[in-house]
Amino acid sequence: MLKRDFLIGMGTVLLAGLYLALIPYQVQPDSDGYDFVSGRTLPFMVGGFLLITGLALTITSLRTMHRTSSYEQAPSHESPGHRYKRVAMLTTLAVLYTLGLTYMGYIVSTILALAAAMVFSGERRKRLVVIISILTSVLLYYFFHKLMQVPLPDTLLF
Repeated sequence: MLKRDFLIGMGTVLLAGLYLALIPYQVQPDSDGYDFVSGRTLPFMVGGFLLITGLALTITSLRTMHRTSSYEQAPSHESPGHRYKRVAMLTTLAVLYTLGLTYMGYIVSTILALAAAMVFSGERRKRLVVIISILTSVLLYYFFHKLMQVPLPDTLLF
């Protein structure tokens, strides 16, 4: 597992480097000069996030490999049937979230989807689920809709 994490981390770093290098050739800067947001802003942010997470995974796996001499993966106690059930549940959640965007709006459907995903992943502290779901949804809404000016779908609810 550690060796796999190292390889995935390095692959992510290489992909992010390629992605960041190609942005100037693929996306035109269309800023009017009055703000700092252009067509390249979000791709650069995504590339930077990929680079940081890839580096973090690579460094963490290297440190763990250095501390332990074994590259063996711990045996999984999860049956293959249970894994398929988890995938089916998360896929269903994604479909319901997509439908919820149309009928309930971004903030409400994101709060519900995040809360469901956290509970499904094993989080049992209700207060933490509520706080993180609401805070994350509102922050993402203001970041994408207000700051980055990404249009969100019109909804039937509000």
